[in-house]
Amino acid sequence: MKKMRLHSFMAGLLVLLCLPLSAQNVVLSGQVTDAATGEPLIGVTVYNTQRRAGTTTNSAGNYSITLPSGRAQEVVFSYVGYASVMQTLTLTRDTKLDIQLRQDTQNLSEVQVYGTRHNFGVQSSQMSAIAVSAEQIRKMPVLLGEADVLKSLQRLPGVQSSGEGRAGIFVRGGEQDQNLFAIDGITSFSIRPIRMITLAGFIMFIFSLISVIQTIYEYFVGKTLPGFASIYCAVWFIGSLQLMAIGIIGEYIGRIYMETKKRPRYHIESRLWRQ
Repeated sequence: MKKMRLHSFMAGLLVLLCLPLSAQNVVLSGQVTDAATGEPLIGVTVYNTQRRAGTTTNSAGNYSITLPSGRAQEVVFSYVGYASVMQTLTLTRDTKLDIQLRQDTQNLSEVQVYGTRHNFGVQSSQMSAIAVSAEQIRKMPVLLGEADVLKSLQRLPGVQSSGEGRAGIFVRGGEQDQNLFAIDGITSFSIRPIRMITLAGFIMFIFSLISVIQTIYEYFVGKTLPGFASIYCAVWFIGSLQLMAIGIIGEYIGRIYMETKKRPRYHIESRLWRQ
């Protein structure tokens, strides 16, 4: 019996001790609105300077902050573009306090920024320029003829082809007609296709010559086929002569081109002084 009374006494004592502790803090709540329109302000800072703690208003402009009871506390309401409001409160119980903030507009004078130019070693304003030398183009793998300039550019970073078998390119997301090409020097064309034409004409000439000799032999023997001789003479023989003539002319033009390619881009008209 004595133990039960002791336990009851201890429990009552703990309840009495906890009551003052629970009454040390109070809750300050309310709503912050615009003084001109009455609309709730979202994100207003509510700050207690003594405890260095605070909160912000929600989407309805409501706030709630815990303050010590029985002691004077400074609460500051601040918002961007509005004048701050400071309240000194001594609360003993939960209190609701609505605050209205007024817009704080100020006319500022113009701001002038002065500076001096520094030399950062920039030599030119040109950006994203890639130079491809003739030696690099010459090293590109090719099937027939000479290396294609545009095909060589498709292997550079940031360059995409417009499609299989096409020479158009897209540079860094641009369009096909937005590219500017600057070729330094004389445009290079190979004379290998001309030599291949000459060789093809010579081979056709040999076959046509053999066929003409065979046709003449069959004529004297009496085994000539009607129309066979005219086809060989008109198509193969004359066509091969034309291909050989085009090839010979192309060889001369190619030699002139190769000689011109080795020459400088200027010529000396006269010498004013000689050693």
